[in-house]
Amino acid sequence: MYGHRLQARRGARAALVRLVRYGEPTANLYLPNTTDVPAAGFPVVIFLHGYSYQLGTSSEYGLYEGSKGGLISAIAARGAAVLAWDQHGMGSRQHDGATKFYSRHRDDGASRLGAMVGEIEAALDALHCLAPGAAATLPECADGSSHVPPYGPLDVPPLDPTAVHLLGYSMGSIIALHAAALLPQIASVAAFGGWTPFGGAPAAGGGLRWLYETHALLPRLGHFDGEGRTPPYDYAELIGAIAPRPALLYSPLRHRFANATAVAAAAKEAAAAWAAANASAALEVEAPDAPSDFRGAEVERALRWVEERALQV
Repeated sequence: MYGHRLQARRGARAALVRLVRYGEPTANLYLPNTTDVPAAGFPVVIFLHGYSYQLGTSSEYGLYEGSKGGLISAIAARGAAVLAWDQHGMGSRQHDGATKFYSRHRDDGASRLGAMVGEIEAALDALHCLAPGAAATLPECADGSSHVPPYGPLDVPPLDPTAVHLLGYSMGSIIALHAAALLPQIASVAAFGGWTPFGGAPAAGGGLRWLYETHALLPRLGHFDGEGRTPPYDYAELIGAIAPRPALLYSPLRHRFANATAVAAAAKEAAAAWAAANASAALEVEAPDAPSDFRGAEVERALRWVEERALQV
């Protein structure tokens, strides 16, 4: 996913390093503007944006009114690095939308959601090779294997590949939950709105249809839409697979595309996995009586989660 050309600039609250691989998404790595680096390196928050076809990541970058530089700068100012990029068909990648993607993958069964999770896996590989001493001691960081192009010396401070956390909003929540369930390297996950169980979607959209039709993230789920058809999995099983690692499910009751009753039932069912591991406190379920717009109290909660889980303060 990443290459070795670098462009960097420093702002009042964060430094930006752009890692480029030709023909692939550009990932922006925002760094705390400090020389006080933890011994293991900075923890990393991967921020996954919502359904923002025109703006991509930048749509959420400025949502936090408490910081001149926006949400991402607010996270970096607290001491965590932030990795973010535009998802398939959005922002700088509008040219690579669903039609082109599925034309390329007509015969291999790939999905946009699978590709989005795969990009997180590639990001983990890159962070693994940015860890202190990794480039000199790990062969895959020098020869370009495991999806990681060869790295030369990078002008970035040490990053901790064992402390990678996922923060998703709306569509980003769906990506984050799938990635955390499939990738054990993820230390913790926070999902802010965006998901609703497949069998409990409101008429306006959501659930199964939201994934296979409205945004074409996982088209083959459409085979399981209809009476008597059971999807191969649902969110209760997916979320339960994250246990016993910490997870925050922040699901406002007035989210317009979620069925609050079904969301609460799925979260309750998933909680059994944490209870079985004697880790019930690691699952946080919050359902404020509010809409979901990733502003105000919702973003403040995201920042507290960063402090509690990524920074452990």
